Amino acid sequence: MIRVAARHAFGAFRLEVDFRSDEPVLALFGPSGAGKSTVLRIVAGLLRADAAEVEVAGRTLCSSAAQLFLPPEHRAVGYVAQEPFLFPHLSVAKNLSFGSRRARENGTGISRAKVLQVLEIEPLLDRSVRNLSGGEARRVALGRALLSGPRLLLLDEPLAGLDAGLRLRIVPMLQRVFEEFGVPALLVSHSRAEVLQLARGIVVLDRGRQVHSGGAAEVLNEAEVLSLSGEAGLENLIEGTVLASDAVGGVTTLELVRGGRLVIPLVEAQPGDRLHVAVRAEDIIIATRRPECLSVRSLLSGTVTARREARGGCFVEVDAGAPLVALVTPAAAAELGLAPGVAVFLLVKAHAVRRVG
Repeated sequence: MIRVAARHAFGAFRLEVDFRSDEPVLALFGPSGAGKSTVLRIVAGLLRADAAEVEVAGRTLCSSAAQLFLPPEHRAVGYVAQEPFLFPHLSVAKNLSFGSRRARENGTGISRAKVLQVLEIEPLLDRSVRNLSGGEARRVALGRALLSGPRLLLLDEPLAGLDAGLRLRIVPMLQRVFEEFGVPALLVSHSRAEVLQLARGIVVLDRGRQVHSGGAAEVLNEAEVLSLSGEAGLENLIEGTVLASDAVGGVTTLELVRGGRLVIPLVEAQPGDRLHVAVRAEDIIIATRRPECLSVRSLLSGTVTARREARGGCFVEVDAGAPLVALVTPAAAAELGLAPGVAVFLLVKAHAVRRVG
């Protein structure tokens, strides 16, 4: 269990949060500048808030009321920042050994061999950290945090700055870390698809204010939260099974969980493989009549389940073999009469879809 109640001010910016969760992975979600990383720094003990009460697994890490503030090295918290912050003068092996030393001091520990296997970093042990790629450095930093024997992992935008190929490798690794080591995690993200892949619980922040919390899948569809999609846009996470690939045509066809087919750019996968893909809400076109003679490869039929007016436009939720959210203007929604129960067609260009897992 994690409980965080904190207030802090930076000039005109005011942070105020109060949440608790028993979920194994809890996401802090919101646009850039919302205060997500500030919360992590408060939990890690790297920032002394104006007022804070932080408890992890029944252990109080700080309490303004009790005038208690444990220093970072005594909190048994594994903090992985956006920048790995590895010791540049040490090899990968010695960076990992530093984490193990912390575990011995705390009387805790995780199998080094298991960490090397799950994160696929054994071949890197003799390397200088100066010669690591971004993805390798990220994995080594996570390994060092795990080997410190943490009671909680703090992950600040673990996929930020990674290209699509690296993201495809890192996401399954993070999922295995959560499943196999049993260490609860507090994860910072501004990506809806990323949260849906990695977390079950969510706390939503906007301009320092806690605006929502609860189950990730439910909260992310709230009107107030839909509008906080950020620069990357609101992304739908879609699960499907590979039906076939056409190397000449450059496409792969997926069958969605509840029927319907989605065409995506060609990927290396076999028929029967399960894939996760993402498509932005603004890249989905809605029609109330079946269109013909189009270059668009995917045409999904479905029914509107909800329509939510929010900052940034009108979000229309559709059940079309998968729950999807499309972003249209209020004028378009009114002209098409988009309301719950209305039958629609969704058009999705193949190159608007990207593989995420």
